[in-house]
Amino acid sequence: AKHMYVLVNGLLEYSIGNEKPLKPSLAPQESVSEAALWMPWLHPGRLMCTSEAELICLNANKFEEVVVQYRDAQEVSIKYAKAFFNFVQSRVTAGYGLTDVLR
Repeated sequence: AKHMYVLVNGLLEYSIGNEKPLKPSLAPQESVSEAALWMPWLHPGRLMCTSEAELICLNANKFEEVVVQYRDAQEVSIKYAKAFFNFVQSRVTAGYGLTDVLR
């Protein structure tokens, strides 16, 4: 995965494997696949529009290109990436598994 998505408006459902869709459905301003910004990532689930939807798509490579140009942003991003990785790892250790939607 090379992109993070943010729902602007519309309805999206997210599910993993044969599981029922995540409830409630994604709400505006909710992100999908933020992990793609901070670590190598494969989508473990499926995102489906249930109505017309508008998304913001953030390319992880372009994000990195911009962040490394600004020392302060780079330092904050490195700290955040480490914390994000630890958070994801703790969820997996607790038995929650991987997901594109973190709530």
